[in-house]
Amino acid sequence: MPSEFSRRDFLALTATAAATLSASHTMFAAPAPQPSRHGGPFRYCLNTSTIREQKLGIVAEVELAAKVGYDGIEPWIRELDDFR
Repeated sequence: MPSEFSRRDFLALTATAAATLSASHTMFAAPAPQPSRHGGPFRYCLNTSTIREQKLGIVAEVELAAKVGYDGIEPWIRELDDFR
C-alpha cells in the first residue's frame, strides 16, 4: 500500500536535511590556519639537514629554529631516533 507524501512533508524533510548538512559542514570544518609570523601566505621551516654537520642535537636545533624565527622544523628520522 503506497503512502502519499504531501508537499508539506516533503518541504519539512528537505528543510531538516539541509539544516543537518549545513550544521555538519561547520562542525567538521578544519580550523582556520594561523597566520605566519612573517606576514605572508607562506610559513618557513628549517630542514635540519642544512645544519647536520654541526652535530647540535635535536633540542638545540629546535631552540635555534625558534630563536632565528622559523615557523617550524623538519627533523631527520635519525635525529629523532638519537633523541629517543
